[in-house]
Amino acid sequence: MIVEETKAGRVILVRLGTGDDILASLSSIAHEKNIKSALIVSGVGSVSKYHFHVVKTITFPIENEYTEGEKALDIVCIQGLIMNDRIHANITLSDIDEVLGGHLEEGCTVLTFSVITIIEVPDVEISTWDAIGQI
Repeated sequence: MIVEETKAGRVILVRLGTGDDILASLSSIAHEKNIKSALIVSGVGSVSKYHFHVVKTITFPIENEYTEGEKALDIVCIQGLIMNDRIHANITLSDIDEVLGGHLEEGCTVLTFSVITIIEVPDVEISTWDAIGQI
């Protein structure tokens, strides 16, 4: 287990519009704003196309299962980390019949709009926090 305590840095609000790729946009913003360590704390809106992966196996090496499609879905939440220009984010989507989601991949595009909140944590080194089996 790793536990860090820090104060929040910049709060970056992002509004994406119709057709924007969510992951590509987050990557671009991280690079342009020189964000090295940050938390993606919220994301709402809707998508017209989705693309994500989930873990498929419980043994190592972990295998992933990818899914994508074209369908109007609400973004229930987007949460994750920005680690040295690398995005590790999960997305949850829903319509009237189902809820689905997983690790955000390129190809997940905005339908109406999306608003994402990023909080920088510049005093904490989190670049390896998504490393498998390492602490």
